[in-house]
Amino acid sequence: MTDAATPDAATWLSDLGDLFDRVEQVAGVPLQTLWVSELEDQSILLPASDADPVHRILYRDNTHETTPYLVAMEAVQLLRVLQAPGEQQLAMLPRREARERVVSEAERRNRDLSLAQQRKVGLNLYNTTLSQLRTVPPAMAVDRWLFEQLPQLRSRQDAFLRQQCQELAEGLALGMDRRMPPLVLQANRAMDAAYAIHAATLSGVPEFSLPYQGSAWEELGTELLQLAQASTSDAAESTEVSDPDRQVIDAWAERLGIARWYDWS
Repeated sequence: MTDAATPDAATWLSDLGDLFDRVEQVAGVPLQTLWVSELEDQSILLPASDADPVHRILYRDNTHETTPYLVAMEAVQLLRVLQAPGEQQLAMLPRREARERVVSEAERRNRDLSLAQQRKVGLNLYNTTLSQLRTVPPAMAVDRWLFEQLPQLRSRQDAFLRQQCQELAEGLALGMDRRMPPLVLQANRAMDAAYAIHAATLSGVPEFSLPYQGSAWEELGTELLQLAQASTSDAAESTEVSDPDRQVIDAWAERLGIARWYDWS
């Protein structure tokens, strides 16, 4: 079921019909897309529940070039979650001692701020790093799936990847390095580089990774991509059903030195 507010939205929602049918077949419940103009995020997934057995993807802008791709990403990520065994669907939980260590290091690097602001910076750096670790590997897997399975979205995908890489490049220019603990800086920049290289490779646009070329971040980002490919290959060859995202995430965390920052539960 869809709520298409414009002819353009009706067209691209129709293009995603086969994907939605596949999700509904696996889920066993309907998948609904709704245009919500006042939505804070560009798109959001509201999973079904016992009280409301309908998966819903809400999206904000029904005419923007990247909106169809965002909706498709939500649908594919839902499909990947539904296909993972229940015991593998674990939440990433922060470790208090790791969080406080990052906050303490951030406080020392931000003495020009008030005590409350120093702590806020530290908490934000810790939470953002874990969020990045949790979301980037799955997002790259979804990008690859859509590239292979929905070629009609290629131009939309290129626009989305370009937008993401531009935002990463803008982050480099903010001059925040001195305010970030070395381990946070390394993790942040390496994951950004990995995503930019991934985007450049997938789209065939080398410029996407240009800000990282020749840097230490490019080298480490390339290592992360190799770890992701190795983990995916290992999962494909395994006779046991497993969650490839968790394997990649743990491999990245180990390489970045932040494996003790979280637990799975």
